[in-house]
Amino acid sequence: MKKSFLVISFIILANLFVSAQKNTKPVFNSFLTGGLVFGKDIPGSYSVQSVNGIMMGKWFVGAGIGYDWQSRRSVPVFIDLKYAIRNFFVYTDGGVHFPVKETPDASYLKERSPAPGLYLDGGIGYTLRAGKKNEAIIFTLGNSLKAYTIRRELTTLDVLPRIRFREDYRLSRIMLRVGIRL
Repeated sequence: MKKSFLVISFIILANLFVSAQKNTKPVFNSFLTGGLVFGKDIPGSYSVQSVNGIMMGKWFVGAGIGYDWQSRRSVPVFIDLKYAIRNFFVYTDGGVHFPVKETPDASYLKERSPAPGLYLDGGIGYTLRAGKKNEAIIFTLGNSLKAYTIRRELTTLDVLPRIRFREDYRLSRIMLRVGIRL
């Protein structure tokens, strides 16, 4: 899956630079979004993102960072690609998210630092122009994947051996976001 994502990203980037040979000037864009996240067996949660990058013609490529509250708080860092079709656009994000270490409720359960995990997101969006130049209100609907592993250690008494275990998570969720483009 990672290989196909990299191949698709490479093709899109190559197309971006080929289209740059036409007389289109690069324009800096900044997207600030916030929204709701819905997943199976997990109630709605929140997510915010900031993406900055360059738009050339119908293509946008940028880097983003966010904060995600679903299941396990995390900080995704990713590359964002968008292709505009009139007021609509399709997008894909790919990168890594860094889970935030949490304190377990029980004193006998110790958690090691969680490892960074895979972050993928893709969907469609609508741009509603507002204000001067490039300013707009944006709406997106997408599907996101957040995968991570947590290693824990269970200690009941000091005389008993420690029990170590690992929990793997793959969260596929729907993201509904609203934001602004500056």
